[in-house]
Amino acid sequence: MDGVPIQGMSSDAEGVKLCGMVADGEMAILMSNYQGAAPGTKVRITAPIAAASELWDLHSGEKIGDLNPGDTIVVTLDEIAAHMYYVGNKYGADVPR
Repeated sequence: MDGVPIQGMSSDAEGVKLCGMVADGEMAILMSNYQGAAPGTKVRITAPIAAASELWDLHSGEKIGDLNPGDTIVVTLDEIAAHMYYVGNKYGADVPR
C-alpha cells in the first residue's frame, strides 16, 4: 500500500475515531462511530490538508464539498457506523455514484 498514516488528525466528537493514509497529498480517511454518537451530530475533523481539494464520501458516492489548506472537514453522522472519505483531486471522478 502506498502512503503513510495521517499524523495530527483529530475529531471534536467524543467516541468518534479516525484513521487514514496520505500519499502525494491525497488522503483516505476512515471515520468510525461505534460509541453511539447520535445520528445528525456534526463532526469537525482536523486533518493536514496540503492543497485545495475535493471531499468525497466513498460510502454514498457524493461530493461533500471543496477544501483549502487549514480548513476543517465537517460531516454529519448518520445511522451507518463507519464512513470512508477521500480528500484530493486525482480520483474524485473515479468515485462510484
